[in-house]
Amino acid sequence: MGRGRPQLYKTPEEKAAASREKSKRYYYKKKAALSSQRRSRYRVSRVNNRVLLGAKPDLAADEQWDPVDIPGWRRLVTATLEEFKVLTKGSVRNYLEGLYQKFILDTQSKILSDAVLKVQSLQIKIQRCEKELLQLAGVGKDYRAAESVGKTIHEALLYVEEVSCLSELDREGLYELYHARQLMYQSL
Repeated sequence: MGRGRPQLYKTPEEKAAASREKSKRYYYKKKAALSSQRRSRYRVSRVNNRVLLGAKPDLAADEQWDPVDIPGWRRLVTATLEEFKVLTKGSVRNYLEGLYQKFILDTQSKILSDAVLKVQSLQIKIQRCEKELLQLAGVGKDYRAAESVGKTIHEALLYVEEVSCLSELDREGLYELYHARQLMYQSL
């Protein structure tokens, strides 16, 4: 009789079948963890690749809007801030007043929901800049500048979302709040 451990599988087919069984056991044992990892990877890919309805596509997505170094990300932060200033014409309050006036004149249009989408696309862009600058440079002046722009855009998004939600849920309440000057942006 030979020494050592007896051979478990006599043919390659038996070995393959045993390997499949082992993989199935592992999968069912770790199914919850594997599923949550897949879901989180899917969500990340959806956020990074998502195109908002009504948003304009980036003009030069290859180099200008997909930088690889700190100066490139700084330029994107500056471009995003300029785009935000052009959209709001320098004043978030005046921008929202204009949106409200347009909404009053044409209540059937999607002026407010379109505005939410525009500001939301800017917020997604600046969040991407913040994330990349944090990875490349850490918490420094570049990251702080992007964070400051991000806060400004986020506040504007909150104001626009508030007016948009109220317009869809309770138009009369929106009119009353506007005339009582109790909307968030009116306290600016």
